[in-house]
Amino acid sequence: MMKTKALKEKLQKNYQAMLETIEVLINKEGHSLKEAFHHAEEKLSEIEELSREEIQEISDTVKQDLHSLSETLLEAKEAYKEQIKLNIAYMTEGLIDTLMKIADSNTAQLIEFKNKIAEEARKTSADVTTLSNE
Repeated sequence: MMKTKALKEKLQKNYQAMLETIEVLINKEGHSLKEAFHHAEEKLSEIEELSREEIQEISDTVKQDLHSLSETLLEAKEAYKEQIKLNIAYMTEGLIDTLMKIADSNTAQLIEFKNKIAEEARKTSADVTTLSNE
């Protein structure tokens, strides 16, 4: 039981490390997604506690999660496009401006919510790390 929990925590910690590496490589350094994955896998391989199979499992999980998220976002985007096309005939310029202001406000709130969740996840991860080190 303890080994399973320790393995799960190790994989979660390295999943997060891989995501953070990929984000930096893509968003700050301009690498392609393929390059970012390759570099992130190399970085994880430098950690002696991970086997090649564990690195591949983490990488495959990240790829699957990104693919699922991309599909969901694309479907949502297409659904909103269709809805807006149906409603556009009824909107005037002023209504479109009002709708955009509301959407901008909601986007800012969603970003703030996402950032709060990410911060809580980091705190929880730090707490788990602290507890496991005690």
